[in-house]
Amino acid sequence: MYKGKRYNALVVCLLLVISIVVGFSAGMSKNNSVNTDSGWEEEIPDSLLPDENETEEQTPVSGVPGSDASAYERLSFAMDKLTNGEGYTSYLNQSLDASGNKQYMTYKKYRGGNLDLTEEWYKFDAVVSFLQSLGKHEFRSYYSDGTNMKYKLIENPNNFNYDAKTYNYTADYILSEFTAQHYENVYFRTKLNNFYTTINENTCTVERYDKKTDPDNYVIRVNVNSSKLDPQYISTFTSNGASNLNIKTEMITFKINKKTGYFASYEKYEVFSASQSGLTLEFTVNLKETFLTMNRSAESTIRGIVSQSFGV
Repeated sequence: MYKGKRYNALVVCLLLVISIVVGFSAGMSKNNSVNTDSGWEEEIPDSLLPDENETEEQTPVSGVPGSDASAYERLSFAMDKLTNGEGYTSYLNQSLDASGNKQYMTYKKYRGGNLDLTEEWYKFDAVVSFLQSLGKHEFRSYYSDGTNMKYKLIENPNNFNYDAKTYNYTADYILSEFTAQHYENVYFRTKLNNFYTTINENTCTVERYDKKTDPDNYVIRVNVNSSKLDPQYISTFTSNGASNLNIKTEMITFKINKKTGYFASYEKYEVFSASQSGLTLEFTVNLKETFLTMNRSAESTIRGIVSQSFGV
């Protein structure tokens, strides 16, 4: 049995995990599986994969960096299309590990026509079964039309399925509404579905620029200077009670399609420590986002989902 200080430490550990996960909430390679250094693997559902003909149509008319382009030039072009292009769809998996307690998160992300949508599933595995209920087991969704935002939360496990990545559109849920300006300025969050931090020669160092190993993609690995991370990202940790944040490692490996110049995927490996109630823990984050479509509007898909899920 866990008693006294040991039990209290475990509870504080889980509360710290939860506080950070709350903050974290608000990608096409030929290999459809998501692999991380932790050994965790999850398949992208076949129903989400675009057919090859659709993928080929994404080749832009002009502007793709040439064969002699630097890593930063390729990253800048790809990031601009993600941020300012016609839109995209992606599938993101993330695991957060603290002392063997693992929080798993899967997102579907959609952008197009000035609309943004996320669908998010959460599953928790605790080191001891009687603490399992303290983790996050729920479904969340954020929707923004560029001016106003809606957020829904489903906590009843009968109304969502983490493994199948499904949820009941009409189930009872908690709904919040606020402006996009409030989300970005008061909650202090990056615009929904934007990349989480700035990537350029002033914020990171290129550790690897591989043009040959992958026949379809350029592989660029960067080491992000933790002192140069966007303050909105730092806020995802500190705004929910975590203190003494120390980000020790922030490594991101991007794959950029050689034909289109767009992101195919990126993987993040992050190690940080944080404190709550006098207890300091080290965390490891493994994340992969795979972009299913890029520079193509997902507006019709978004409108179809929100009409059922949010009734708008």
